[in-house]
Amino acid sequence: MIDLGNRAEIPVIGARYAGDFSWWKATPLNHIAKTFLPIPKTLTERGWVTFLYNIRGYEPPATLFDDEFLKL
Repeated sequence: MIDLGNRAEIPVIGARYAGDFSWWKATPLNHIAKTFLPIPKTLTERGWVTFLYNIRGYEPPATLFDDEFLKL
């Protein structure tokens, strides 16, 4: 995975998460990922999803974390 990410010039980030999804531990696995995440970081679900949007150059939609959206 790391080699593939390096060749494609995209970040490779490993993630471990709690069984109840209360936390995600993100770890950069290649030099490109370290530009977004210099050191491993523990995130909430909202933080993890926001991070994924941000590394793609997007902001999460304002309604993403609304209770109504989550019921879909």
